[in-house]
Amino acid sequence: TKFHEEYLRGSAEELLEILQSRDSQKGEFSVYVSGKKKDKLLE
Repeated sequence: TKFHEEYLRGSAEELLEILQSRDSQKGEFSVYVSGKKKDKLLE
């Protein structure tokens, strides 16, 4: 476990808002993106 380890979950817009509201970011970042479900894809 890292000292500044933290898990955030949300949409890209939600995460951007959270991170921009902070004075600084510490540590590393890993981003996991999932695709849309088949029933939500545009044809």
